[in-house]
Amino acid sequence: LPIPDRAERFGFYEFNRRAGDFALAMCLVAFAPEGGKMTRVRLGLGGAEEVPRRLQEVEETLNDNPLTEENIRAASEIAASVVTPLEDVQVPADYRRHIVKTVVRRALEAARNSSRHSGSPRHSGSPRHSGECRNPVEKKSFSRNAVSLDSGIRRNDGMSPADEQIPVKLNVNSREYSVEVEPRHTLADVIREQCGLTGTHVGCEHGVCGSCTIIVERVPVRACLMFAVQADGKEIKTIEGLADGADLHPIQRAFSVNHALQCGFCTPGFIMLIAAMLEQNPAPTDEEITGMLSANLCRCTGYQNIFRAVKQIVAESTQ
Repeated sequence: LPIPDRAERFGFYEFNRRAGDFALAMCLVAFAPEGGKMTRVRLGLGGAEEVPRRLQEVEETLNDNPLTEENIRAASEIAASVVTPLEDVQVPADYRRHIVKTVVRRALEAARNSSRHSGSPRHSGSPRHSGECRNPVEKKSFSRNAVSLDSGIRRNDGMSPADEQIPVKLNVNSREYSVEVEPRHTLADVIREQCGLTGTHVGCEHGVCGSCTIIVERVPVRACLMFAVQADGKEIKTIEGLADGADLHPIQRAFSVNHALQCGFCTPGFIMLIAAMLEQNPAPTDEEITGMLSANLCRCTGYQNIFRAVKQIVAESTQ
């Protein structure tokens, strides 16, 4: 990697759902200003396609041209037109293409703003979307165990302080738990730490892997994405509530017979997902089973034996 000289300018911008999440798209641009124009332009895009890459079509458009609003707009349009965006169940391709246009435009705007300052190059990403904290004290608010900045202070905007203890009643596996939680506490953390039901596993904490899947009001839910206060008074079922004493649930037996688990970390999430979906659709087609299982991630066993387990359950229930 070449060491940049002091004249080079940089702009960075990424878009994600919340600070710390994987970016849906990100852009980094660097150039050297000469005579009011950009030279040695490098523009990289990540998160939007299978692999990060430089967008040479955009670089050629910007090189030896001034960084004007018109050129920024043209560059972002070209970027959106040349990418082959990823598509998944959470982000359609057209939406990610729109995000590409946005991150390229804002990275270039950040680079333009950085050129107004003399001295060493500056990181110019947006704190809100890049996860950067300009105030070191403010950064504490992102830590799970940090003391809230609102501690001991009653807000005047009608909102509760972040560390206020709120009484919540959770009906988990037909047992009522009375707990006190902070507004920021996730349902997954409260179920594990205050209810003592550690069968619900926490994996990515981004709502992607599905290890924390539980059933809330007969619907499969990512417990890491739901606040505990949202579950007040709702009927919740976790993996501990499926078996009848020593008698395993049919789904658990099918997993055992078909060797559908190995390390077991993702298994509770799969079983709860299958239980909820089979209640809604007791006789799914092979295509529907595949679509259902694709919502969760397994990294060691693979999906073939899990698929066989679901097929066995369906066959038994329709006999």
